Amino acid sequence: MKHLNIKYDAFINWSSGKDAAFAFYKTLNMYNIKLMHTTINAETNRVNFHGVELHLLQKQAHSIGKKLFVTSIPSSCSNKVYENAVLNTYQIFYKKKLLIGINGDIFLDDLIGYKNSIALKANIKMEYPLYRKKSKALLLEMIESGISSIIVSVDASKIPKYFVGKKLDKYLINDLPDSIDCCGENGEYHTFCYNAPYFKYSINIYVKSIVKKSYINNQSEHKFYFADII
Repeated sequence: MKHLNIKYDAFINWSSGKDAAFAFYKTLNMYNIKLMHTTINAETNRVNFHGVELHLLQKQAHSIGKKLFVTSIPSSCSNKVYENAVLNTYQIFYKKKLLIGINGDIFLDDLIGYKNSIALKANIKMEYPLYRKKSKALLLEMIESGISSIIVSVDASKIPKYFVGKKLDKYLINDLPDSIDCCGENGEYHTFCYNAPYFKYSINIYVKSIVKKSYINNQSEHKFYFADII
């Protein structure tokens, strides 16, 4: 008697970058990924930290052929407000029988625990296909698999402005500072994925400008550079 190879319905937490794109790729044959979920700054209509506008994520979803579900988050909101907004979304997913969430996190256990705590309240199980992979080997595997991305933001205290807008390839990896995690897992940089093996077409983008922004956290100023891509 043959056992049925059941693929459970799932969603992916989609940031627009390489890690989410590769997590999607790694789980294509494991789950039936029904939709992509993203959180957007309600005031700027952009992904926080990446600085990518919503319409570019919509282009990604169109190329992939999946629905994009957007959770709007107020700017500078409390953790409680964020958690309630995401929980409300997960409760909607639960009613749709999307009981598994795919994530691109690699080794930040505190963040993973935080995500799990919210999902658990909605009876959703989180999966982390990239968890505990070695950063450089993982990054090379992403690139070799066909995940194409550019760097769209950098923490100015860790990475020079020069890297903003650059294509992340096997040559650029060698230029990244030795002091950082080469996958940018600690927030050193963020990316936008414009092509992948499961995209129907590559997304044409170009860097309109590079913008410097400063944020105050614990009375300290933190500077970032963002690529305004269109």
